[in-house]
Amino acid sequence: MTDKNTSAGPVSGLSASKTLGWILGDAADLPPAYHIYADPQETTLPYIVYRCAGAVQVPIKGRGLDRLAFEVECYADNGAQAIEIAERVRAVLTETDESMLYGGLLTDYREAAAGYDAVCSALKFEFRTQPI
Repeated sequence: MTDKNTSAGPVSGLSASKTLGWILGDAADLPPAYHIYADPQETTLPYIVYRCAGAVQVPIKGRGLDRLAFEVECYADNGAQAIEIAERVRAVLTETDESMLYGGLLTDYREAAAGYDAVCSALKFEFRTQPI
C-alpha cells in the first residue's frame, strides 16, 4: 500500500504518525496539532500534541497487521474547552477509515493540569494498519 501523501512507496505502521497528523490537520474544527517532537511552547492555547505510544505486529498470513497505540493530548486554558476538543478529536479519530489507519478505538482517557495556565485532556487510541 502506498501512502497517499508521499512518493516514498510502501509504508508500514512506523509511518502512521504522519497519517495521524494529516487526519488531525484536515479536521476544520480542531486547533493546531503538533507531533511530540515539535515545540508547541511558542504556540497559544488551545493546541493538540500527538505521538505513537507503542506498536505490536499481529501475525496473520503474509506480513501481518500493525496494531498501534497513539496518545493525543488536548491543551486548553480551561477544563471545559479541553474536554470539548477531546470530544471532537474522538469523533474524528474513531470515524476515520484513512488508507493507513482504521479501526480507531478509544482505550483510555485522563485529565490533568498542565502547568499554571493550561489543562490537558489526554486520550489513548488503538488503530490497525493495512499490510503493505
